Amino acid sequence: MVSYLARNKPRYEKLTHSVPAAVDERAASMHLSTAEGSRLIERALFVDEGGTLFAIATQLEQPAAQRGNLQRHGVVMLNTGATSHIGPNRMYVELARRWASCGYVVLRLDLAGIGDSATRPGQNGNQVYPPGALDDVSAAINYLRREYGVQQVTLAGLCAGAYHALRSAVSGLHVNTVLLVNPLTFYWKQGSKLSDLQIAEVVGNAGVYAERVLSGKSWRKLLRGRVNLWRVLMVLLRRVLLTAGSSARDFLRLLNIRLPQDLGWELQSLAARGVRIVFLFARGDVGEDLLRMQGGSAVKAIGDRCRVHVIDGADHIFSQAPARKKLLQLLTTELTR
Repeated sequence: MVSYLARNKPRYEKLTHSVPAAVDERAASMHLSTAEGSRLIERALFVDEGGTLFAIATQLEQPAAQRGNLQRHGVVMLNTGATSHIGPNRMYVELARRWASCGYVVLRLDLAGIGDSATRPGQNGNQVYPPGALDDVSAAINYLRREYGVQQVTLAGLCAGAYHALRSAVSGLHVNTVLLVNPLTFYWKQGSKLSDLQIAEVVGNAGVYAERVLSGKSWRKLLRGRVNLWRVLMVLLRRVLLTAGSSARDFLRLLNIRLPQDLGWELQSLAARGVRIVFLFARGDVGEDLLRMQGGSAVKAIGDRCRVHVIDGADHIFSQAPARKKLLQLLTTELTR
């Protein structure tokens, strides 16, 4: 919490440790006004009793009697990889304040071992896909429901955050909407390393390798031993198997037969539960192809319960302002539909 206050104190009108009883007594609150004139309050707090899971809660600053139904809608934003609750290019900060101005209670959560959250005993810090992520998300949802009376919950995240949001919904946590931006995988095997051959490399590089077969420069690099030929062959082989598996899952799904790691089946199950699913991709990002291959025909069959947006001129973390502006507009539109 100290690091958060040190980073943010100059941007706010005042800093006070006098907070409502419903909020952890160790929490700090900060008041600010948006350009549109909304009065917001942000609280740095812990969502668990042990003081492990750090989060920033943003909401409208209004007397409780005037809030009405506004705070029955909450959003939990999940880390983009090993970055903190601020998000890439402070994207999460901007979104949280925009959504709070619309009446949502927004919780920017740091999973255990990331950002300002402590690392659990026996675990390593800065794990992009930590094994206890579902428990962390569950604690955040329960906090919103307990302390703010939230009934409708949205999970949002970019990259690894999108993965954790989807896994949380699939696991049966109390979720109404998931906003998923550029996920790089839909299934992570615990114990894997980011340096291992991942499905994102299989999907993204197979086409590149095929194109380079006719490149003289590529062949010269190969003959000089500057190409990991085994890795290239494994990428191409796994791509063939992935394509075949996708077709098989699509066919067996029609027969009501489910294979392991069937994304299409999971998406259909979420939609049947009433969960809204929104995917947003930068044009050409690996996740777009991965959704098409692993989700198969189920994505279209679900209809409006599973919406897919593709944004031109963007990179994976939307570092360019025009594309990021478009992303923020689409996310807000989908959240408030």
